[in-house]
Amino acid sequence: MLWKWIGWLAQLIPPAELVAEAARLDSSLPTAELIPYCVPQNHEKALSAKRERNLLQALQVLVAIVMLARAQAEPPADPSPLRWFLTGQFRVSRRKALISGAVWSPTFDIAHRGPPG
Repeated sequence: MLWKWIGWLAQLIPPAELVAEAARLDSSLPTAELIPYCVPQNHEKALSAKRERNLLQALQVLVAIVMLARAQAEPPADPSPLRWFLTGQFRVSRRKALISGAVWSPTFDIAHRGPPG
């Protein structure tokens, strides 16, 4: 199940698009320098070159999303950069497939605001 989630995350969006958007918003942020170009540890559990590429791309996507959240003029209200990004993608482009539809990707309840209860 974990590898399916990592594969989904790796295919979410090209990290270069996020890096370019973050650099456009805040050119002083060292976004490109912070993107990893190799998996930082020896991940023997990857078992294949394809899984290692997926792991690296998923890591790059997560770092790029964090950099994009930091580049915003006003900090996002949501403390989770990934959830903030997915919610924004849904609202702007109605890319509902990013947050629902896949068996391993649960639907986010964005209609409810405030603390659970």
